Amino acid sequence: MLELKRFLKDILNKIFVGQELRWKLGAYFETRFWYLLLQGKGQKSFTDELYGRLDPHFPFQEHLKKYVNQESKKLKILDVGAGPVSVLGSYWPDGPEIDIYPIDPLADKYDLILQKVKLNPKARTILCYGEKITEKFPLSFFDLVHARNSLDHSYDPIKCFQEMLAVLKEDGYIYTGHSRNEGEKENYGGFHQWNFDIIDSNFCIWNKNSRYFLKDYLPSGSQIITEFDQESDWITLVLPNLHCRKFLKLPLCPAML
Repeated sequence: MLELKRFLKDILNKIFVGQELRWKLGAYFETRFWYLLLQGKGQKSFTDELYGRLDPHFPFQEHLKKYVNQESKKLKILDVGAGPVSVLGSYWPDGPEIDIYPIDPLADKYDLILQKVKLNPKARTILCYGEKITEKFPLSFFDLVHARNSLDHSYDPIKCFQEMLAVLKEDGYIYTGHSRNEGEKENYGGFHQWNFDIIDSNFCIWNKNSRYFLKDYLPSGSQIITEFDQESDWITLVLPNLHCRKFLKLPLCPAML
C-alpha cells in the first residue's frame, strides 16, 4: 500500500505542474494522514504524543520561554501550519496566561475529522494560509510566531516568513523548526515541494528548479539565527523582530508558482 501511494504521488506530480497545484494535491494526502492518526491508526509514539496535546495541562515548551516576555500578564502566540491539534502547550502555572492561535489552510477539513473522532482541542485551528496571515490578523499582534514542520509544506515559504514578521510585535521572535531538505527525502511528493537548508551560513529555500536565500527577502539588517542538529537532521531558525512594525514593502520572491 505504501509503495502504491508513492507511485500515485509521483505520477500525479508529473501531471500537475506549478507549485500551487502540487500543493493542492498534497492536501488530500495530508488530510488522510491526520484522519488515520487521530483514529489511533498511526505510529503509537506519535499518536500518544498527539493525544497528549489535548491535555489542558499540556505545558508550554521550555525551549520557547526565553523568547517571550515572562513579565507579561498574557501572551498571544501564533502557530503556523498547526494541523488539527497545535504542538504548543499553554499551561504555565508560574508564567503569563497564554493564548494559542493555531492556523492551517486545511482547518475546515480538520474540523470535520475532529467531529468524526469526537475530539475538541482547547485551541481550535483557524482557517488561514501562511501566505495570507495579515488578511486574518492585525499587524504587531503576536508576542511569538511559531512554526514546526510546516513552512516547507507551503507553496510560497518566503511569503510566509514575511507575513509572520508583519504580525509580530516589535520585541517578538519567530521560532521555526524543520527537517532538512524534506522535499528531497520525500521525492517531492504531496506537500513536500521545498527544501530548507543552511548553505554558506545562510538559510536557503530550494527545490529542483529554484534556490532562494531568505535574507534577500527580509528587511535589511535582519538577524537570522540558525542551528543545525546533525543527529536529527533538524534546522532551527530564530528571527528576532528588530524593525518598526509598519507593514514593510518587502521584495517579492520571483514567481514560485
